[in-house]
Amino acid sequence: MKWLNRLALRAAGTAVTLLILVAVCLMLLRAVPGGPLDTERDMPTAVRAAIEAQYGLNLPFTEQFTRYLRNAIDGRLGPSMQYPDFDVEELIAISAPITITLGLLATLLALGTAIPIAAAIAAEPLALQAARTGTLIMLAVPKFVLAPVLVLIFSLSLNWLPAGGFAWNQPLTWVLPVACLALPQFFVLLRVLIENLRAAMEKSPVIAARARGYSPMRVVTRHALPLALAQTFGFFGPILVALLTGSAVIEQVFNIPGLGRYLVQAALNRDFTLLIGCVVTVATITIIAHFLVETLQELFDPRMRARG
Repeated sequence: MKWLNRLALRAAGTAVTLLILVAVCLMLLRAVPGGPLDTERDMPTAVRAAIEAQYGLNLPFTEQFTRYLRNAIDGRLGPSMQYPDFDVEELIAISAPITITLGLLATLLALGTAIPIAAAIAAEPLALQAARTGTLIMLAVPKFVLAPVLVLIFSLSLNWLPAGGFAWNQPLTWVLPVACLALPQFFVLLRVLIENLRAAMEKSPVIAARARGYSPMRVVTRHALPLALAQTFGFFGPILVALLTGSAVIEQVFNIPGLGRYLVQAALNRDFTLLIGCVVTVATITIIAHFLVETLQELFDPRMRARG
């Protein structure tokens, strides 16, 4: 029953957060000078007024807000100003799976490599310092610098991988974008896992396992690692957010038609309907990801369940 109460509170908090987000987006777009029709300088006044009425740009803020919410509940996010042949929900339906898949693959790659490496080198004296140094370097290097460097090495010099583009049926087009997203998060996870593994080695269950004469590998993998993973789940939320925000840069560099690329293009072209739709979609994905992370924490960490 307590779990259901927490779920209801989270759902209510999610709804309020999305409402505030839509209101803030509309207010900011109204406050910023200029508009999506400013580039059409020779447009007749009557035509401009008709287009503004079609997109609701001439409405007061409260009417814009209620109209957008009413249409969003019905699954209608309005026509795109930049892509007039498409509605916003159609563009999001095409691009969101690409961005989500890109983020999931990067998460699996970072986690799948960080766990065994951390388990193997956690006891080494210089492992933690090396992981900290790697984290600082990778977080300091912007993705718009890291991506061209990888393209230069693996595409132009070695000719192993395509330099850009995207296709579902061509896995090689995913390698460099996923690697660019996963590399910084790999070092973050490696550092956190090493620190948590070292702390877990001092816990009573692990000390008891060592006292029973178990092999070091069994002590680490079967006793210390589950404790370390339970502590590491708290970092997954920020990591998933970093992957979503970083995908905007990566999709631009590699010409991938994902949600992040549409978000950047909508901001540059003042495509209000597409911009708000992308922002709300990214926020929804982020909230769902945080909910899944909190659920995993409760499953793996008994103290989280006891607190509830």
